[in-house]
Amino acid sequence: MNEHGLKTSAGMALSKFLRQVGQEKTEVAGNDPVTGNVRIVTKYEQLARTMWKLALGYKEEERSTDPKTGTPVLRVKHYKPDNAMITLIYDRIEGKASSTDSSKVKKQPLSGKIDEQVKQRVNAMAKAGSDETA
Repeated sequence: MNEHGLKTSAGMALSKFLRQVGQEKTEVAGNDPVTGNVRIVTKYEQLARTMWKLALGYKEEERSTDPKTGTPVLRVKHYKPDNAMITLIYDRIEGKASSTDSSKVKKQPLSGKIDEQVKQRVNAMAKAGSDETA
């Protein structure tokens, strides 16, 4: 099997296992508003919630104790909305296919390759002809 085939089969296997792990219900997503019980969700759902959190921006509270005075200190850190995550979510909602870096690189079609070869040969012939007349 060639290198491309190995990469393809490895990528397919990785995708398969990522899907399997994503379906596992192991993540805690706060408490159920009705029962008050801890909500256990799939990794897929938790990932989606994290994506939304990043897209919308959020704040994080950090409680600590001032070492000099011993008084409790509450620090609030604000995170701005992430434009890349907003774009990703919007594209998903609109049904647009996600793009990868490899899909951005377009291979030249066969006709383009032939055109390029013909141009090179014609230019080489023209150059050879001009060298003989000089």
